Amino acid sequence: MSALAKLAASDLRGIAAALRRCGRGPGIARSELERVIDAEVAREVSEDLGRLYLSGASAAVVAECLELMAEAAGERCSLEDAVQLVTTGPELGLPTRDTYV
Repeated sequence: MSALAKLAASDLRGIAAALRRCGRGPGIARSELERVIDAEVAREVSEDLGRLYLSGASAAVVAECLELMAEAAGERCSLEDAVQLVTTGPELGLPTRDTYV
């Protein structure tokens, strides 16, 4: 999976802003990425961005794609929000409630 796909929406927006600010050339310096994300993650993201540049994408196009990814990531719900675990049966020693309807 792409390192970009694992990033939070705020990180994607930060990288997009850095691209718009500094990415007029064929890429963005890893030091600029490290201002937004962790150094190890920045290395992987730099490789992902490099592949996009090699395929012909400009910094402006990549920034726009990152904004779209951030928007999509913001709309995804977490597992904790989507699933509610309900237990029944003998006392488990956990805080439970009656599920009788």
